[in-house]
Amino acid sequence: MGRWRKKIKAGNTFEIFEYASGRKGLKIPVAPKSNETSEKQKRQNDKNAESKCRWYINQNFRAGDWWIYLTYPAKIRPTIEKAKNDISKFFRGMRTIYKKAGKELKYIMAAGMGKRGAVHFHLVMNYIEAGKIAEVWRAIAGTKETPYPTMNFKPMDTRINHADLAAYIIKNTLESFYDPERRLYADRFCKSRNLKKPKITVKKVKAKRWRKPKPPKGYYLDKRYTYEGYTEDGYPYRHYIFIKIHGEEYET
Repeated sequence: MGRWRKKIKAGNTFEIFEYASGRKGLKIPVAPKSNETSEKQKRQNDKNAESKCRWYINQNFRAGDWWIYLTYPAKIRPTIEKAKNDISKFFRGMRTIYKKAGKELKYIMAAGMGKRGAVHFHLVMNYIEAGKIAEVWRAIAGTKETPYPTMNFKPMDTRINHADLAAYIIKNTLESFYDPERRLYADRFCKSRNLKKPKITVKKVKAKRWRKPKPPKGYYLDKRYTYEGYTEDGYPYRHYIFIKIHGEEYET
């Protein structure tokens, strides 16, 4: 049985996954191509989606950028096709506004549909005035009775590791994702093509035991997100995250 180490450099975070397995790296088989997915596989797929979302947020966004919640007026129940067309129209409008401001729109988006058909969107976007964002969505989703549908804007804070935000976004779309009649997209989240990819490397290690995590120079260990135990398949597993000490020196 080999031991493998997977390193992910995303923004000012440096994640390490250590895993013992006969397979290379940390890759665990994705859901089988059948109508049903085992609960164990679902949990693993959820974790994988959360990790990917976290890496892209940490790599591309910083304090002051937006975490946004968009929805429709209370009685509006759009079809999946209309909801997808609406959010595409929203992004087209926002690209025009960003371009006029000399910026390039960057985003991550996840969509969910409630049991009664209410649709909502969670977005992470680089900063521009909230009023401009609100006007674009109002023109798309607003009605005569409710010209300003619910929109929540929260600036991203100064933390470097946005693990909680990524977990929230994925968690709040799980229910509809596993319901074929309410699933809007095949992927857990969508992202603009201009996002920078996290840097990922995988290699086999010779050590028979894991040593105590030692932060690289200029980093510290984020103890809130340190885990050591076993996978559901019984393999030893460890995950920890290092944070750059001077996180304000954000690398774009």
